[in-house]
Amino acid sequence: MFAIRHFVITTVLLTTASMPLTVTAQTAARPDPLSQSFDKVLSQFELQFLAVSKAMPSEKYDFTPATLELAGADYKGVRTFAAEVKHVAEMNFVIYSVMSELKPDMDMDSIKDLKSKDEIISALTRSFAYGHRALLTLNAGNSSEMPPDSHGMTKTGIAAYVMVHDADHYGQLSEYLRMNGIVPPQSLK
Repeated sequence: MFAIRHFVITTVLLTTASMPLTVTAQTAARPDPLSQSFDKVLSQFELQFLAVSKAMPSEKYDFTPATLELAGADYKGVRTFAAEVKHVAEMNFVIYSVMSELKPDMDMDSIKDLKSKDEIISALTRSFAYGHRALLTLNAGNSSEMPPDSHGMTKTGIAAYVMVHDADHYGQLSEYLRMNGIVPPQSLK
């Protein structure tokens, strides 16, 4: 009985004594509202972009509108569906690295050489995961800083730019899907 009482008292004392430390640690670990906001937008967009990227069948990943030979349309030199997805993956790494100064965890040059849909989707997924880590470096204290190679944009401007960039390519991929008789997943909802 004494052992149980001793255990309970010790546990209560230790728990009570560590409460301020726990609260302080939780407060320090809480992401900045600015980075949290951008991260939430990226999370929603990531789901949409991955869905569009996965909707195209593997055998059509090399599709380009140039193959349709539409009268009066000039699609010469436009990217294939695969090249569009690879471009977004690569640019996520490039742009988020400028904003955060975190080293990408993937060789960006290797993205161009990816061939299969699965490899490309994997690189895209990794680029979004990297984007989430990069956005966690953004806070009210550094949001107006202009990193090297930022082309005159603040860290907040870069965070917004990468999403606008990716949204542009999302629209192109949606059109590529429609040109192949596939309704983009977001349009099905």
